[in-house]
Amino acid sequence: MDSVYEELDEVKAEIEKLKEEYRVKADLAESLKRAQNEQLIKTQEANHKLEKLAQELNGKEDKICAANQIIDDLKSNLKDKEAVIKHLTSANSKLRLDYGEKLRRCEEENKELGLALDEANAKNMDQEKQICSLKEEIEGVKRLLTVLQKKSSEAENKAKASKELKLRDDVFLKLEEKNRSFEDQLKWKNEQFGHLEEAHEKLRHHLQVREKEWEKEKAVLIDDISSLQSNLESQIRISEDLQSRLHMCNQALAHEEGKRKLLEVQLLEFKNMFDNVCDEYEEAKLKFESLTSQRDEEIATLRGSLGTTETLYKEMQYQFNKLELEKQELMVSIKELQEAQIQEAGKISSSSKLRNKLKCLEQVHRDCSMNLKAKETEWHLLNEKLKVDLNICRSALERKDISMNELKKELEDCHSLTLELELQNEENSLLLLVLKSEISEAQLRLANSSACMDLKNKEIEETNSVLVEQLELKETLVRVQKELEEEREKTVVLSRRLKSVEEDPMHKELDRLKEMLKESSSCQLYSEEQVLQIQSNLKTIHDALDRANEENSLLLLVLKSEISEAQLRLANSSACMDLKNKEIEETNSVLEEQLELKETLVRVQNELEEEREKTVFLSRRLKSIEEEQLPMHKELDRLKEMLKESSSCQLHSEEQVLQIQSNLKTVHDALDRANEENSLLLLVLKSEISEALLRLANSSASEDLKNKEIEETNSVLVEQLELKALVRVQKELEEEREKMVVLSRRLKSFEEEQLPMHTELEMVKESSTSQLHSEEQVLQIQSNLKTIHDALDRANEELYEKFCEVNEVEFELQIWKSIAEQFKANIKENHQLRRDVEASLLAQVEVEVNLKRERENLCHQLEEKNKRIDDLQQQIVGLNERINFKETANLAGSMTAEKEVLAKHSDEKSSEGLQKELNCLVQELMNKELEAAILAQVEKNNDQEKETLSQLVEEKDQRIYDLQMLVASLEQEFESSTCSFSSQLTKMQAERNSLCESWEKIKTAEVLKEVEIQERNLIITELEHDLSNLQQKVEKQERNLFGSRKKREEIEAELEAKQVEIYKMECELEEKKLSSDTTIKKLNDEKVKILEDFMKFSDRENLFNYTMGLLSDRIQKSSMEDMQLMKNLERIVQTMENHGPGIEMNGDDDDDEYDPLKENMNTFSSPLMKKAEAIHDERSPLRALNN
Repeated sequence: MDSVYEELDEVKAEIEKLKEEYRVKADLAESLKRAQNEQLIKTQEANHKLEKLAQELNGKEDKICAANQIIDDLKSNLKDKEAVIKHLTSANSKLRLDYGEKLRRCEEENKELGLALDEANAKNMDQEKQICSLKEEIEGVKRLLTVLQKKSSEAENKAKASKELKLRDDVFLKLEEKNRSFEDQLKWKNEQFGHLEEAHEKLRHHLQVREKEWEKEKAVLIDDISSLQSNLESQIRISEDLQSRLHMCNQALAHEEGKRKLLEVQLLEFKNMFDNVCDEYEEAKLKFESLTSQRDEEIATLRGSLGTTETLYKEMQYQFNKLELEKQELMVSIKELQEAQIQEAGKISSSSKLRNKLKCLEQVHRDCSMNLKAKETEWHLLNEKLKVDLNICRSALERKDISMNELKKELEDCHSLTLELELQNEENSLLLLVLKSEISEAQLRLANSSACMDLKNKEIEETNSVLVEQLELKETLVRVQKELEEEREKTVVLSRRLKSVEEDPMHKELDRLKEMLKESSSCQLYSEEQVLQIQSNLKTIHDALDRANEENSLLLLVLKSEISEAQLRLANSSACMDLKNKEIEETNSVLEEQLELKETLVRVQNELEEEREKTVFLSRRLKSIEEEQLPMHKELDRLKEMLKESSSCQLHSEEQVLQIQSNLKTVHDALDRANEENSLLLLVLKSEISEALLRLANSSASEDLKNKEIEETNSVLVEQLELKALVRVQKELEEEREKMVVLSRRLKSFEEEQLPMHTELEMVKESSTSQLHSEEQVLQIQSNLKTIHDALDRANEELYEKFCEVNEVEFELQIWKSIAEQFKANIKENHQLRRDVEASLLAQVEVEVNLKRERENLCHQLEEKNKRIDDLQQQIVGLNERINFKETANLAGSMTAEKEVLAKHSDEKSSEGLQKELNCLVQELMNKELEAAILAQVEKNNDQEKETLSQLVEEKDQRIYDLQMLVASLEQEFESSTCSFSSQLTKMQAERNSLCESWEKIKTAEVLKEVEIQERNLIITELEHDLSNLQQKVEKQERNLFGSRKKREEIEAELEAKQVEIYKMECELEEKKLSSDTTIKKLNDEKVKILEDFMKFSDRENLFNYTMGLLSDRIQKSSMEDMQLMKNLERIVQTMENHGPGIEMNGDDDDDEYDPLKENMNTFSSPLMKKAEAIHDERSPLRALNN
């Protein structure tokens, strides 16, 4: 019984040791769980980092959207500028049309003046004929006088001879009759002269009054001219300010276009990054294939390890059977020893056998201690290796942290750059608003100035009507007098007007047209530069996006690879630890690694799908950008059409225009085919335009030379006319002198012949004096008429200036008409925008409906997931209850096990069952923790999806609100523009009516001036000569155009070759897309296969765990039985040592040697009495070694 109690105590001690070992193992399991939890936390942190990177990518995409909005704003600004350019080109074309109409009118006027000159020449010929007839009559009168003198001499001779009295009576009678007739004529002439003096005095008084009125009107007109000049100067200053501001706006737009080019470069970089992502995708695919091959190899290694474990298990069973046989032998030997002790017959053979067995056991124990030391050294080496690996991992993590910090800094820099871009965009918007306000102010000023001009035009019309009446009176007076002086003065006026017409307005208009052409060409170049800058900015944006995508993908792959490496290292370390503890747990770690690899593969596939979605999104973005570039191309086409119109209007008056238009059309077709050769074709156009401008300059210079020659010829003709007039006046004076001499002679003859005629002669003298006085008066009248002519010249000059002003008013009227047409075009564009906005709103409504459907589907999915989560939670609660129940049952079983020590076999079975249940519970806890982690991830993903959906819905609501606001603002602008347009139309119609009336009056005034026909005929002849020269130049240009056409055909051939290459590239891209789709399908199939393998592996894992549990239970049983055998052996040795002195029958000697002489002695002490002494005095040979 004592031995039984001792064995029970030993069993209790062993049970306590087993509990301590179980606690140690539980602590190890908890530490492993903590390590796994830490790994899960790290993986979650890595996922959070990846999510942050994804959010940053979304932020970058938002920034790209903002940049696209900025580009849209720039496009709208470009459209506005194009509208301004259209307006300028329309104004330019209208100016050219007006110039052509004016030229036609001038030609018609030249024809009319030529006809008038012909009529005047015919009148002059008639007058010369009349003068010749009068001269002939004077000569006949002179002949009659000579005849009369001869007859009178003959009559005197006859009277002297025979009939002096009769002849005298007859002569007296005749003389009396003639005297009476002369007296009647003198009375009639005196009456006429009195009437003429009265009319002359009236005319002088009227002229003095009119001169005073003219001086007053002249002062008023000078004041008006000064005020108009001041207004012109102010308007010129305003226009200069506007031009400077426009220049500033152009510079700002150029700066923005530079930024746009940078964005285009970034877009190209993003494209390259996208290509790199595709390459990385292919590399990942190769890695995936390599991983599958590694998986197959690992499965083969696991199968080999399973074979080795089976062999080890068989060996352990063999050893266990051996130990059981030895145990049975020992039990038999113990029974024999007990029987020998009872029979008091010590047998040497049994003791010797036991000693031999003990020695064998000691040797086995020593071998075990050596094996333990070797294993401890191996453990230390493995720990050192693991420490080195951990240090390497920490250094790698620190490096990654440094790289993450650098990336964060780069992101902050990007944010700062985006903020700067936003600030610059705001500044640009403010500048545009300021410009719009200033343009509106300028328009208001122009409206005010137009109103002032209307008032001034009315005043000028009134003054013109008064002046026309005065001119009519003056022209009647001038016609009464000598027509030679009128012709002289009219030639002077015509020469002046020709100089003024040919030098001032024509050259001014030519300069204006040239400036407009230069501005249009500069605007065209600037717009093309802007388009190039926009394209370069889009390329930079694409490049930047591609680079960002590549960097993000590289970071994701690096992080994934690093995470997988860290997980592999940790898994390897845990596997090594498990191999050192238990080689069977290594398979579990390998399977866990495979599961983690599969999870990583699943994540990689999910990320690849996300990247594919991103690529699809980027492709859509690229398509949208290309669609946005289509209006840019359309705008380029519009600009090209504007250039065509400007070139056609510029050279409409010459035959060069048609050829240049054909060149421009061909060049623009080439531009539409290939945007790359825009610069070359534009250079060709510029060279042609510059050549045309040079030709125009040469033609203008030749016209100036011809005008100078015409002026010289006019001056020569004026001098010749003046000489002719002087000769005619001298002739007339000589004729009058001759008449006076004849009259004096006749008077002398009458005085000599008749004395009573003295009185009459005195009357004749008085008449001569009166005639001299009348001649003096005529001279005074001529001087007055000269002053009147000077005043008329001044009035004509003033009329010409007013005519110029009227032309300017007409030009402004045409500008206003073009503005009205532009308003109509803007109204049409607003209608189109409204329709587009409505279409976009309908599309957004459809998108919202689709989003609502998707949201409802997601809500249903979330509800299903919540139901699943609730079911899983209920299952977890049930499992927890089962675990608690089993723990209570285990505690009760342990208490009963302590009480029921005797039933060892039942206890071993219950302990085996408990261990199995504990292992099952541990596995269930691990599965629950994994399920909880998966559920947490699923909930996080659902929350993130909900947040993203809510953000999308809010963004779309905001966009809808913005579009509604835009529609409202457009409607308001449309209403305001229609109101302003209607008011401006009414004003323009009133101005047009007033200008038409003034124009008709001016035409009536110009019709009276018919003397310029001859000079215009000379100009026409010179112009015909110029036209012949121009035709020669046109022939030369046709030759040049033939060469340019050949060049154009070569360029078109090159463009067609490039189009073929582009088509080939598109075909290759489509093939690549098809190949990528096939690879995606293959990957999905592989994914399905991997999931099936994963399910198979999970089943195998369960079987493997079950077999491992059975093996561990059997090994624990064998170890427990070994321990019991060792203890039994120790007890046997102790009993043997204690029975040695009892056999000697003398308890005083404590000698360990065996005495064979005292073997058969009868006196000995009982083993129970000397057990305590043996415990205190002697030691167990195995315990010392164990300690």
